[in-house]
Amino acid sequence: MKLRALIHSCSNEQVARAALISIGGEFADRVAAEAARRGIPCGGYVAQSVRDFEHNSDLCVWAAVEQVMHSSEQPILAGLYFILHHCLAHARSADRCDSQGRVVHSGNDGPLGLEFAV
Repeated sequence: MKLRALIHSCSNEQVARAALISIGGEFADRVAAEAARRGIPCGGYVAQSVRDFEHNSDLCVWAAVEQVMHSSEQPILAGLYFILHHCLAHARSADRCDSQGRVVHSGNDGPLGLEFAV
């Protein structure tokens, strides 16, 4: 249920931006840099990442997020961190593929079809 609350609240751009500010630090800077690279506002990138997670992640990844949230004092922020980390890993993977001359589908704003190692 906490994961559904995260998805519901952080699908809103303003809420997503505020949650990222709450996480802060180098991690928030990396997320902001990825948003800038894509040419979208930071809150928009976070909200889109959350929506992409909801629609495209498999049950194993959902279970991993729920486990992280269950054991955290700040479950929403811990879950958001996990989801965004997942998205950033995907972005790095896509960049490596692109730099190696392989086909990378444009317009991929989140973890489409990725499996996260748990």
